[in-house]
Amino acid sequence: MRRFGNIPLQRINVAMLESYQQEILGEGNGPATVNRKMAMLKHLVRKAHDWKLVDDGTLGTVRKVKQLKEPQGHLRYLTVTKVQRLLTECTPYFRPIVSVALNTGMRRGEIQKLKWDDVDLRNGLFMAKDTKNGEAGLYLSTER
Repeated sequence: MRRFGNIPLQRINVAMLESYQQEILGEGNGPATVNRKMAMLKHLVRKAHDWKLVDDGTLGTVRKVKQLKEPQGHLRYLTVTKVQRLLTECTPYFRPIVSVALNTGMRRGEIQKLKWDDVDLRNGLFMAKDTKNGEAGLYLSTER
């Protein structure tokens, strides 16, 4: 963030921040990159506000800058051949983890935190209690 290196936080305004967004885009970056950089800058100002280094006005100014619209990601599926190759290439430790992930959509961390009480093999159900969004999730295996 060299662009703002010598500017006191209280002097940063919406026009400067929006100009910075356009500069990042002009360097060939996408909206997601711009949004991540702006999120970091906003976080810095929020922390400065928490520490009483900037006033409410500065915090409000930074919050006025809108995130750019990001294109939706595209959903891709592995072919049967690629699934077989992936499982073949897995070490014996990772093969069951990858298999559960492929058949449920669960994340690695969710799988690794499973306890036997969370697994119903007869019905192909998995209960993830500690998920990324903080809510419990019930997963149905596609393979039974």
